[in-house]
Amino acid sequence: MSGEGQEKGENMETEKKIFEIEELLKSNGYKLTHPREVIVRLFVQTSEHLKPEDIYNKVRNEDVSIPTVYRSIEIFKKIGIIKEVVINNERYYELSIFSQKKFHIHFQCSVCGKIKEYNDRRIFKDMLMQRDYIEETYNDVIDDVTVVMRGVCSSCKKDVK
Repeated sequence: MSGEGQEKGENMETEKKIFEIEELLKSNGYKLTHPREVIVRLFVQTSEHLKPEDIYNKVRNEDVSIPTVYRSIEIFKKIGIIKEVVINNERYYELSIFSQKKFHIHFQCSVCGKIKEYNDRRIFKDMLMQRDYIEETYNDVIDDVTVVMRGVCSSCKKDVK
């Protein structure tokens, strides 16, 4: 697909996701106001894990206030649009509505603070075995697994040498 064609496809996919989120908001008694749309669009278009301050810094030129960011986060969490991930006592948010994953494996670099998410079948397979063992042994039902690993990322590791 050409660059222009690919961009149109990505824009259509973004708009489709925003429409689906708007419908979900409506079905829960909320409107997709301009500030909420700006915040939703940010989540749809990024793979980053965002703190409320990050969200605000990226959308403040769109007439979105910090209280609106916090209120929107609470609404989006409540109806399952985003998921909260706590790393080092800091709250980060990521889009979760379109994710089929039940395993969230994060890595945070202790040098630069960058957070990345691992999407590796082998890791998921091992985690699935661990989850099944725990459910069987303790008779619990696990809906979601979030793992946070810390260390030095490959970029910072190069700089240390």
